[in-house]
Amino acid sequence: MSGSNLLRGYYLFAREHKENLFSWSWATLIGSLIAGRGFPSFIPTITALFSVIAITSCVYLYNDVIDVEMDKINPKKRNRPLPSGEISKETAMQIVYISGLLGIILSMFLNQISFVFCLLYLFLFFIYSYPLIRLKKRFVIKELTVAFGYILTTLIGGTAISGSFQSTFIFAGVLYFFFSFFGMPLFHDISDVKEDQIYGVKTMSLILSWRRKVAMIVFFLLVIIAVLFLFCVSFLIPLVALLCRLFERVLVFSYSNNCRFLYALKHQPYFFRLILAFYLLIQHMK
Repeated sequence: MSGSNLLRGYYLFAREHKENLFSWSWATLIGSLIAGRGFPSFIPTITALFSVIAITSCVYLYNDVIDVEMDKINPKKRNRPLPSGEISKETAMQIVYISGLLGIILSMFLNQISFVFCLLYLFLFFIYSYPLIRLKKRFVIKELTVAFGYILTTLIGGTAISGSFQSTFIFAGVLYFFFSFFGMPLFHDISDVKEDQIYGVKTMSLILSWRRKVAMIVFFLLVIIAVLFLFCVSFLIPLVALLCRLFERVLVFSYSNNCRFLYALKHQPYFFRLILAFYLLIQHMK
């Protein structure tokens, strides 16, 4: 397999999963910014970011290989590079091996704590998709696994800078955890319901009613407000940021992309994460 084919294959994959790649590396950047009080060391930050991007590429592409038959019956996924045949399974697995190895090698240039977290991140999402274990098919475990991944990626960024644990970036990771766990059934898994039913993947999005999903989001917001209040932290900014994020997701999933405004909004979801990130950063620097 020539290098040009591998690069083309990775480009097609990254283009399809750009939001996922950004989301996980964004959590790493937040951890680094908080640990560095807004000015983290450049080399460890970049190393941690590229390590997480490489590992994320590895586990997502591996999941695509395992789910290729499922994705063929999904209207939104059947045109992806693997289900459509643009990338062969052999090429995809070569990219999986290379990106996973690259991610671990990069993490070795960080400290031992970050290296261990990178290994855990790779292992966790390998067994998430591995057919004999397949955490993805286990009710609640799937959502917990993905949510815990956000804690890991935040800790990778934070410990890459500090070399130790700090309550501030741990709190940011926990915030990501709860937002992912309570928000995934309402937003992230909606497009997979049909294929999950056919292949027996029991997700909270499939099992829970719409009313319960909304109740989970409301419960999450109330818990966050209570926790911030107990620690004497103003909850207005994170609450507004989270509500904006939820509003954006509701618009995207409720209306057609034919509306130019909503289509543009769908492709700009990170502004609201930026608000929350800078809020956490400011609170840490006080």
